[in-house]
Amino acid sequence: MDSKQINVGIVGGSLNNQWASQTHIPALKANPKYQIKAIGTSNMESAMKSAMEFNAIPFADYSKLVESKDVDLVVVSVKVPFHYEIAKSAISKGKHIICEWPLGRDTQEAIELAQWKYLLK
Repeated sequence: MDSKQINVGIVGGSLNNQWASQTHIPALKANPKYQIKAIGTSNMESAMKSAMEFNAIPFADYSKLVESKDVDLVVVSVKVPFHYEIAKSAISKGKHIICEWPLGRDTQEAIELAQWKYLLK
């Protein structure tokens, strides 16, 4: 079994966000295989405050978080209308994703994301 640590960036990772802070973050912290390396929110102040808790890098622009060489896995924990855009960006950069359901706003977006990694080859 591979023992490599997986570096995680959370888009929507504000500790004020009741969903991420109550679900994704505790689960990731409980597993030593994962390390939270980046926190992205729409506001740099909240990103900095939340990132300090994990000694992580703050981002106010999800595209910069997705491009970070310090991130292997992107957790998409934002409102549904933004799932598709962020997940597609992460996949296009070769990142693994965990995306809250639904993947997109409609079936077509979800199908495209599911097939996206194959389209890149």
